[in-house]
Amino acid sequence: MEQEKQPRFIRPAETARRVGVCPMTLWRWEAAGIFPKRFKLNATAGLYGAAAHDAAEVDAWFESRRASRETA
Repeated sequence: MEQEKQPRFIRPAETARRVGVCPMTLWRWEAAGIFPKRFKLNATAGLYGAAAHDAAEVDAWFESRRASRETA
């Protein structure tokens, strides 16, 4: 029987480390629409509540960057 894939979430600091940029650059990329946006883990936590990225979206972003290298 095939196991169902569970969503994986990574916190923004870990995402920045994986991508190799500072957290502020990551935030700017999100605001510009060139990187997947983070989402709130607790919608009622207010402005400073915990947030995360969907690991599958980050992986897809990496793949799109790799593909752009091949077409350039």
